[in-house]
Amino acid sequence: MDMRSAKREGTAVPFPPVKRRKYNGTRKNARAVQIQIGKENVSTDRKTKSKAARGTRASHDDPILSDVCEPSSPVRAGATPTVPSRYQDLKEAIKSLHNAIPSSLLCRERELVALGSFLKSTVEANVAGSLYVAGPPGTGKTACVTHLLQKYKDSSLTVINVNCMGIQRPQAIFSRISEELFGEHRSSVMAEPLAKFVVSSKKMILIVLDEIDQLVQRGQEVLYTLFEWPSLPGSKVVLVGIANSLDFTDRFLPRLQTHLRHCQPQLLQFRPYTKDEIASILFHRLGDTGVIDPKAIEFCARKVSAVFGDLRKALDLCRSAVELAQTQQRSRLMGGERQLENPSHSCLVTMKEMATVIANDSSSSSLKDDSLPLQQKLVVCTLVVLARGSTSREVSLSQLQEGYRRVCERRQLKAESDGELVALCGYLETVGIVVVKGKRNEPRLAKITLKLQESEVEQLLKDKTLLSTILSEGL
Repeated sequence: MDMRSAKREGTAVPFPPVKRRKYNGTRKNARAVQIQIGKENVSTDRKTKSKAARGTRASHDDPILSDVCEPSSPVRAGATPTVPSRYQDLKEAIKSLHNAIPSSLLCRERELVALGSFLKSTVEANVAGSLYVAGPPGTGKTACVTHLLQKYKDSSLTVINVNCMGIQRPQAIFSRISEELFGEHRSSVMAEPLAKFVVSSKKMILIVLDEIDQLVQRGQEVLYTLFEWPSLPGSKVVLVGIANSLDFTDRFLPRLQTHLRHCQPQLLQFRPYTKDEIASILFHRLGDTGVIDPKAIEFCARKVSAVFGDLRKALDLCRSAVELAQTQQRSRLMGGERQLENPSHSCLVTMKEMATVIANDSSSSSLKDDSLPLQQKLVVCTLVVLARGSTSREVSLSQLQEGYRRVCERRQLKAESDGELVALCGYLETVGIVVVKGKRNEPRLAKITLKLQESEVEQLLKDKTLLSTILSEGL
């Protein structure tokens, strides 16, 4: 019965006999090769070896490194091919050092308690209110607010979270709020109709405006309107504004302290991270990978806390140091080395790599480039000269005012007024260069402390003729 007739009658079609090829000597085309992938040993012949090799390379993120580590000749049964034993630790370290918000926020317990208390007394109690969160960049302001907002994700609360950096003009914030409320974009939305809606809402509405200082304009009508919403009769609005400047409301919204005192928000200040706090967070992020030398971590924390107190800067520097070590290891493997230079128990990122990254970082200090205005650099130089020989390194505001005027008169520079000098010190505090202690309503009693060492200031300003002259000649 042929195959066609068997198919027509519905009977099973037998497979044709397989002609086996006779091999002389060893079966070269079917020699077994053991390739270890993880903990499993997979046997395959030489024809499928390239396919298995591709599967092995897929487990590595770096195709260049994987190609180098792939054995070029068959491996005997039970053997383990040479692979970079700690390259995976480098990848895990880079992943852990990214700026994503972690599940737990270390060294911000006080701020989290204050934020939670505010939200409990307003959102959970159905009471309108406003809060201004201030602090230098990278001090955890947005991270803490975002972390606490997760608690209300499944509640009936309406949450509107806007980063004002993406707002083209201040009036457009009302269109953005309307879009979040109604789900449709409107090019022009008036503040009054929107205010009537948010005030008459039966549900609580939480509006979080990150980088709220981007809404500054002449007259500040937009900002005044936003801060007035929580104080309107029957309002259900809770407003949280986030920015860097500590005296933002005092400087740009003075009416909140006069006839609009009922609209004045509560203030929550975030201080820069200290050296110990930065080091603790970095150790926690890295876990037990052991990639970075503890001395290198402490060195990075000390450098960042001296100028910024910016955790994001510390994470960026550590991540760059790990990437530098990763590049170095890849270069060694490409050169034919089969093992990493350091054994499995050694750190791959040493003081050398960390120092290289910090030295090459173009933004390691606001004093190093032109991002800090001349008047503020003059204030820093004056503080350095006045703090010489003092154990506490504290300088009173009256001393600073007198020394600053002498510096400007001697160099024939226009000196800022006393009020402007106080504002300059406030800005230097927000970027983590100085610490201002004293009552906010009595600035003349304030004490200013420079967080930088004199040697660091001299090193950073050595190529600035005017500033280096002030440091060398004094007042």
